[in-house]
Amino acid sequence: MTSKSKEAASAAPLDIVKEQFGRRLYELMLEKGWTQSEMGRQADIPRDGISSYVRGRVLPTRQNLTRLARALGVPESHLLPARLKNASDPDGSEVSVRISPDDPTRAWLRVNQLVSREASTRIQEILANDRAFLAEQDRQRSSS
Repeated sequence: MTSKSKEAASAAPLDIVKEQFGRRLYELMLEKGWTQSEMGRQADIPRDGISSYVRGRVLPTRQNLTRLARALGVPESHLLPARLKNASDPDGSEVSVRISPDDPTRAWLRVNQLVSREASTRIQEILANDRAFLAEQDRQRSSS
């Protein structure tokens, strides 16, 4: 495995998604001949926010994703990576991430990799805790 592929395999999937989103946004801005300031004006988002997106620091909120897509004249799904593979080995193991088009703060995760029973148990615990966390978020949103 090369140094670059080791880095990619060890990178957090969400970081990869943020970077991919930033690249897509930047490419679309270039196609329009827009600076970050102009993108901000067109989408009614502060330039610092645009900078954070382009640099891959954060993903936009649902509202800002809609604003960006509308300003650029593209569907929201065009801005979000459909699926990213951050680890793919010759043995067939794979990890992929797909950002939810309905909520860019959430993602679908698919893992196909042989792991120890201990790791499997820890992963299941993490997923159960995350399900509970997301359910609580949903309850709070619906009561607001």
